[in-house]
Amino acid sequence: MPSFYLNLTGIELKQNVPNVETPILVYTVPAGGTVLFPRMTRILMKLYCTDGNEFDKGDVFQFYYKTPAMKNEKPLTEHFTYHMFQVLDLKDQTDTAKTQTITLDNELMEKVAFMGGEQGVRFTKDRQIILKVKSSKVFDPNNPENYLELKDVEVISSE
Repeated sequence: MPSFYLNLTGIELKQNVPNVETPILVYTVPAGGTVLFPRMTRILMKLYCTDGNEFDKGDVFQFYYKTPAMKNEKPLTEHFTYHMFQVLDLKDQTDTAKTQTITLDNELMEKVAFMGGEQGVRFTKDRQIILKVKSSKVFDPNNPENYLELKDVEVISSE
């Protein structure tokens, strides 16, 4: 069961609109696939912009989700800044004492608790997981140095 990687099949990367919270990553769960997004996950990330540099420390990110029946996305995680990802290289980020973590959005956390303490949220076919950013910079989806790994998110495929 692989973790959620930036190079996972089905991920679409795109440029953001500067200074507006916009999607830079959209992952659509394929037929026969399931994604288990836990209450808390460790995240490793290095994302580069069209100026060749990383995002700024204060740039704000948040994961969202969307089902086929929904008109708009809903928050999946709490907001988080790019600070630690810029300060630490990927090797340092893998050190469990330094690894950044993100948690489910409060409303989702309450729903998970209400459902009997499930370990997290389960996404199946055609559900989307979306990463949005609010930054004055523009993401470069073609930079080969871009890296994102959600260490505890499991992607299960029936293939």
